[in-house]
Amino acid sequence: MTLLSAGRGVSLVEELIVNIVFLRSGEGIVARISSEAGGHREYRAGTAVNVIEQVIEDLREEVESLPPK
Repeated sequence: MTLLSAGRGVSLVEELIVNIVFLRSGEGIVARISSEAGGHREYRAGTAVNVIEQVIEDLREEVESLPPK
């Protein structure tokens, strides 16, 4: 967690929620995701669009399942 100054006496807390790495492989694109809620996982697809759609859906489900603050 990092404390940032936003000016005018306001402080913001920066916290890494999710880390996503996209790699090109011989068979297409690989997305490696790591998050506090969902752990580590990997997705593969023939095109960037397809793997990005998988990542978006996965993260949408993860966020929707989080308890409200």
